[in-house]
Amino acid sequence: MFKSRLNIPYFSIRLLTLLSYFLPFVFFLSTCSAPLSNDMAFNKEDAIKNENDKNNNSINTIYSLIDSLDTSNINDISEELRYRIDFNYNRTDNIANLERGRENLVIYPTDYSLSGIGCLLLYKNTMGKIAIGISIALSFLTLFFWLLINKRKLGIYFITGNITMILVFIIDSFVSNVDLLYGVWVLLFLLIVQLLTEIKNLKNTNSTVNDSE
Repeated sequence: MFKSRLNIPYFSIRLLTLLSYFLPFVFFLSTCSAPLSNDMAFNKEDAIKNENDKNNNSINTIYSLIDSLDTSNINDISEELRYRIDFNYNRTDNIANLERGRENLVIYPTDYSLSGIGCLLLYKNTMGKIAIGISIALSFLTLFFWLLINKRKLGIYFITGNITMILVFIIDSFVSNVDLLYGVWVLLFLLIVQLLTEIKNLKNTNSTVNDSE
């Protein structure tokens, strides 16, 4: 009885919907152009610009080091440059790798992306963060409290609200020049499947009631 009320195939779709927030949602690259500077790019064009700025900053710093050193002793120059370059650039590269490293797969599914969970923390605009946050909450409630939601016949409203939040996120991304990745479209597809399924179930329920009358 419990399994029939839970409806296992539909439960699987709701579970996949919640899991899809861990897929790549938007492009993201954090570039450390200097020890205390961290530039975030949400599209490839900005990422290339930030990486070029990082390289130019590295070159300018090396030139500054050369100008500041005593040129009377070539060995001292060579040793000092190696030390300064290792200290300034190897450290910042390591920090950048740690920020988007493999130990943070929940937030960074790849080296160049944010997951839906990651967007909740690091997305470009507040509007997008709010939309994703509400969407995650609705998907969570729909998965774990479906029996109560379905009993009150609120399922279609939860799913429609979730789709609305994802559309708000998509529009905000386009306006903000954020590159969307496949995770967003997978989520939207699963939500549409849920909505169509719920509409069909409501029609079947109404038809059964009418027939019984």
